[in-house]
Amino acid sequence: TIVIKKATQTIDTTEVKNNFVYNNSPCVVKGASAINAISYEYYDSEDNLLLDAPTKAGTYKVKVIGAESDNYNKTEKVLVLTIDKATYDMSGVTFDDMTYTYTGTPYTLVLNGTSPTNVVATFTNNNQINAGVYEVVASFTIPDSDNYYQIDDMVAVLTIEKATQTIKEKSINYSLSNPDETITNNSGFQIKGEDIKLITEQDLTHT
Repeated sequence: TIVIKKATQTIDTTEVKNNFVYNNSPCVVKGASAINAISYEYYDSEDNLLLDAPTKAGTYKVKVIGAESDNYNKTEKVLVLTIDKATYDMSGVTFDDMTYTYTGTPYTLVLNGTSPTNVVATFTNNNQINAGVYEVVASFTIPDSDNYYQIDDMVAVLTIEKATQTIKEKSINYSLSNPDETITNNSGFQIKGEDIKLITEQDLTHT
């Protein structure tokens, strides 16, 4: 009696793509080949069989199966399937340095451009009044941290320069009877000295 046993078929997975980036669509594995028909089974990280190809970011297993036939045994090969987190597109968003002059009202830096849907920015050290240099940080809250990487903070510099103060003095005829006497205007600017006899109208500026 001659017994011819079924052969073991080889599954070629060199053309299989098993690394994906999340795009909210099922990540279907294909490209394997064998003598007989190929099918695929998907499992989660705890080896639970999935009904469909996975969609969410994570690590999975995919079982590549070569079907049994009259002359070949069923053959299986297990691959690791990885779906990496996606990155929010912030290419159209900028956070620019700005310089203003003190006016007594608050200055605030803002993002320029359009952020991805439902991404919310919060600011630290923004909304300043007094002269100075302030490092403002924009941080982001994202709606889907399971499938997207966190957005990096953005940093910009808010500079508020000192204002220039202008003081107007009208013409004054004044003879000092007391050399220590002073004249003080409503801005607090003082004129003092025994040699001053006539002050003509002028712009006196200081910062």
